[in-house]
Amino acid sequence: MHAIITGGHHRHGLKDMRRTFRALAALIAASVVIIGQTGTAPAQRRLEAMLSWSIPAPPARIAGPIHFVGSNGLASYLIETSDGLILIDGGMPGTAHHVEASIRQLGFDPKKIKWLLLTHAHIDHAGATAHLQTVSRTNAAKPNTGARIAVMAQDVRHAESGGATDPVYHNVPLTYFPAFKVDRPLKKRDSVTVGGITLIAHRGAGHSPGATTWAATIPIGGKNYRVLFPCCTGVNPSVGPLPGHRLLEPNSSYRGIADDYLRTFKMLARQRPDIWLPAHTETFDFWGKRNRAAADGIDAWLDRRQEKYCKYLALEKLRFDKHLTREIRAAGLKRDDPQFRKFFDKNILGRCRDAPAEPASG
Repeated sequence: MHAIITGGHHRHGLKDMRRTFRALAALIAASVVIIGQTGTAPAQRRLEAMLSWSIPAPPARIAGPIHFVGSNGLASYLIETSDGLILIDGGMPGTAHHVEASIRQLGFDPKKIKWLLLTHAHIDHAGATAHLQTVSRTNAAKPNTGARIAVMAQDVRHAESGGATDPVYHNVPLTYFPAFKVDRPLKKRDSVTVGGITLIAHRGAGHSPGATTWAATIPIGGKNYRVLFPCCTGVNPSVGPLPGHRLLEPNSSYRGIADDYLRTFKMLARQRPDIWLPAHTETFDFWGKRNRAAADGIDAWLDRRQEKYCKYLALEKLRFDKHLTREIRAAGLKRDDPQFRKFFDKNILGRCRDAPAEPASG
């Protein structure tokens, strides 16, 4: 991991690296607890995923103007346009200089970044945003000369507090990240346009109140492709020092969280992406696709009939159902009570309702 802070960035990156390592220490402690709860193999998989968030990874072109500039476990997506750059997510605080270096390695100038967009305001996605906004400034002394930051309105307060007001993790300082000022609070279906490429913001709340799925039609090789950056369906368990998402009222993480998840699944089921690029690389076999792309080109990324996408949604919905069922039973209630039936309706996933709940790899 030392490669993240080598060279001229060593001294300046130490503070963010320490912050990242402290956060990872909490996550590792949580994984140790999981071993006792779920067995060794699931805990090992979770631990490996967490550690991968801060392991540097080489940047690469995905397809057309879409580039990967993230870490081994977390994706940051750089979109090149005729009028500047758009960056979706920044990753952990300690990888900020790595993301910056990856952008430069691809031949781009961070000062050309026009917009910094988030999928949601958690440390593993917003941790590097403050740094990237700073290095995007054309005049280092003037904040308003850098990239603008757009965040769904419901996550603005949590972004500007550096996670200190997050409804799930507000009591866990190890999950805090460098705060930043949001330039544009978004409403659902607001859009951001740079150089002819328009990204539409779909609120996909639950995992965070303002979690955002970004969608765009992007020209690649003379054809237009529907590209989706989906977020957010994960329901985190409570383990070790980390609290988890609570879905049942009146003790929910925030009011209406379960209904937000429900709306998110319905919204995602309506999408028909040719290419879908989540923020966590293990979610969609990113590294397998990237390796195959050397020979197959864009075909490695295409999901023309959305079969893999539907498997992904079905698996995420199954995980949500299991989490909610545990809470219902813990409260002495029954899953088939009228108040809960809407959450388990198979038609929530629309055309994906019959997809097998399997990993969307391969």
